[in-house]
Amino acid sequence: MEKRKTEKAGITLHDERMKQLLMVREILAYVASQVVDDFRGMGWKEVLPYLEDPSTGGIGRGDRESTDPTGTVRYDVLVRLRSPRKPGGRIAVILNIEGQNGAYPAGRLRKRMLYYPCRLISAQKGDVFQGDAYGDLAQVVSVWLILKPAERDQGRTVEWTLESRQLTDMDEGGTAWKGRLEGLKVVSVCVPDLEHVQSEDMAGLLGVYLSGELCGREKCERLEAGWHVALPAVAQEVVAMFEGAGRDLWDKAEKAGRLETLAKNVVTLSRKLQVSPEKALELLDIQVSDQQEVLALIAKMQDEGR
Repeated sequence: MEKRKTEKAGITLHDERMKQLLMVREILAYVASQVVDDFRGMGWKEVLPYLEDPSTGGIGRGDRESTDPTGTVRYDVLVRLRSPRKPGGRIAVILNIEGQNGAYPAGRLRKRMLYYPCRLISAQKGDVFQGDAYGDLAQVVSVWLILKPAERDQGRTVEWTLESRQLTDMDEGGTAWKGRLEGLKVVSVCVPDLEHVQSEDMAGLLGVYLSGELCGREKCERLEAGWHVALPAVAQEVVAMFEGAGRDLWDKAEKAGRLETLAKNVVTLSRKLQVSPEKALELLDIQVSDQQEVLALIAKMQDEGR
C-alpha cells in the first residue's frame, strides 16, 4: 500500500503477514483464474504453471515499488504472469492485490484503485516492452480486498473495465470500434466474515482464508471442500504460521473504521460548539488511548479538505 508520512502505524493494513498468506501459489492461482481474462474457463491447477516469471524463476513478490517524479507507490502483492494465449513465454499479465481497511471515503478509494494500476501500465515501457512496441503491453489486473465492509456489501464483487461507447453514427463500411480496451481491469472484493460466506466464489474463499475465527487446519479443510483448492504441506505450514494474522487484520480494520467515525464526530461537535478538537474529545469522553490517533486523523482530514 502507498505509505504517507501522515499515516500512523496501525492505521493501514500494510501487513507482511497478509502478503505472505496471499503469496501462497494455490491462492494466487485461484484468484488469477477468477479475474484474468486469459485464464477464463481454466481451473486453478491449470493456471499454476503460468505464475512463474521466466526472468526470475519465481512467482514475484509483494511490496514492490514504482517510483517516478510524482512519487513512490508500494504495492502489497505484485505478480507477473505468462498467458496461454501469448507465445514466447513473455509477460502478459501483471496481477496486483491490495488490502484495504475500508476507512477511506468511497470516492477517494476509487481514485486510488485507478491510480495504482495506471502507474503499473506506464512503468512497463522499457521493461515489459521496448520502444513503440505497445502491442506487447501486459494487461494490469488490480484486485482490492475490502476488509470489514458494511453488512449490506458483504461478499460483493465489482469489476471495472474500459468499455467503448459509440458517440456518432457509423456507415456500414466504417470501422466498428467495439469491445473494450483490454489493458486495465480493477476488481473490488468485499471480503465477508464467516457468517456471510454464502457462495463458493472468490469472495467466499477469501472470507474463509483470511478469517481470524478458524485455525489453519479448518481453513485448509474448508478450502478443499468448498472450492477444491488443496494446499500442499508447505502452504499449510504458511497458513498455520500466520494463524492469528486474520484476526489481527480484522481487528485493525475495525479499529480504523471506529477511529474514522470518532474523528468525524469530534469535527462536527467542535464546529457546532466552536471549541477546539481537544475540547470536543474531552466532551465526548473518548478514551485517552485513542485521542492522539483521532487527532492525527482530524489533521489528515483537514489536509485533504474533508
